[in-house]
Amino acid sequence: MNNSLKKSGSPLMANQSNTKAFLYVLIGFVILLQNSNAQQMNLNSFKWKNRLLIIKYSEQNTSMLREQLDLLRNKSKELSERKLLLIELNEKGYQMVDKKVEFVKDSLAFKSFNLPNHKFHVLLIGLDGGIKYETTSPISPDELFSIIDKMPMRRSELKNKH
Repeated sequence: MNNSLKKSGSPLMANQSNTKAFLYVLIGFVILLQNSNAQQMNLNSFKWKNRLLIIKYSEQNTSMLREQLDLLRNKSKELSERKLLLIELNEKGYQMVDKKVEFVKDSLAFKSFNLPNHKFHVLLIGLDGGIKYETTSPISPDELFSIIDKMPMRRSELKNKH
C-alpha cells in the first residue's frame, strides 16, 4: 500500500496545495543557496537541466533511506535518461547520491523545506523546479519512471530523441 501524500495525474495541475508545496521547496532552495559556497551544490543550477529526487530522512531512522537507495541502485542508466539526480537530506545537511560532492553540513537545510514532520519524505522536482510528486514511503523505480515519463517535457524529450 502506497502512503502517497499526493499523486498528480497531470503535472500541470495547479491548485492551492501545489502552490503551497512549491513555495516551501522554493524557500528551501533559497536558504540552501544562501548557505552554499563555491564547493557546495547550487540547487538553482539544476533548474531546466535536471529533475531532482530529494530524499528527506531522519538520522535516527535510515532504514527507509537505504530501502529507497537500494530500489534505485542499479538504475543509473534510467536515471540518467530522465536527467534525474538524487539528493539525500537529513538533520545535519545534504549531499548528492553517487556524485563526488562531499556532504554539506547545513542543519537549516532540513528545516527549511518546512515539510510535515515525517521521518521519511520523497520529493520529485521537475525541470521547472516544481514539485511533481511526494510520498512518505520509498517509491519503486517503475512508479517513479512512469510519473516522469508522463510529464510533458519528458514526452517531448522522447519525441525529439526518435
